[in-house]
Amino acid sequence: MKFTFNNTLFQLIFLLILALLFSCKTSKPITTELQSPKNDLYKRLKDASIDYHWYSAKAKVRLESSDLNGGGRMNIRMVNDSIIWFNFKKISIEGARGIIEPNNYTILYRTEKKYEKGLFENLFNKSTIPLSFIELQSFIAGNVPLPFESTINYVSQDEFHLIEGRNETYHLVYTFDKELNLIEYVMTVDQNRKLVVQIKKLDKELGIYGNRKLTYYQNHLKSGILEVDLSNIEIDIPKKLPFSIPGHYTQY
Repeated sequence: MKFTFNNTLFQLIFLLILALLFSCKTSKPITTELQSPKNDLYKRLKDASIDYHWYSAKAKVRLESSDLNGGGRMNIRMVNDSIIWFNFKKISIEGARGIIEPNNYTILYRTEKKYEKGLFENLFNKSTIPLSFIELQSFIAGNVPLPFESTINYVSQDEFHLIEGRNETYHLVYTFDKELNLIEYVMTVDQNRKLVVQIKKLDKELGIYGNRKLTYYQNHLKSGILEVDLSNIEIDIPKKLPFSIPGHYTQY
């Protein structure tokens, strides 16, 4: 499986970023009788956050798209506000390893014996979900993107509760079941770009939605589907971040 930014930017973003995107931590159980639906559900979202200095996790990922189908395993380690380290393996063989920092990134491609360096801002373009470095780390850590409180609306729909609102970048819609568990939410950038996140399974011990299905829509069509299963999540346990460019690698 070959990963390059030049030809598979969307796939790399999914495998690197969305592998842990929206791994939201559950808040403490609350009553299913809403006293103030809009405020109660907004608080539910605000409480679904993780404070950390170090963050690490493993993930099994499977991607389906028009350009690339396949899966593998990832390791991701982060230091808040400074570094994202990752590697990707398929059948126990490392295919890629990278470091992402606030201003730049470096990716090693093991099978090609090449590396790529660039500016962080070039990881994203108008065809993808726009994220700053801080937003990227926040999403990976499982912190739910929040709307401005003044924009929130509440809708009761059969056995579901919905709230929707906006922030500077996204229109956001969250769906809760009758027990007030978050089961899906949608990030819409504009009329051409939308991400739908379906919660597949809750890890009650960790308090994390560890199994999710993410569907990215571009120009009203499905551009890719990613299945993610998280494990071995650790908070504030320092990890090594081994990374160096072998002397025989050449730059893209």
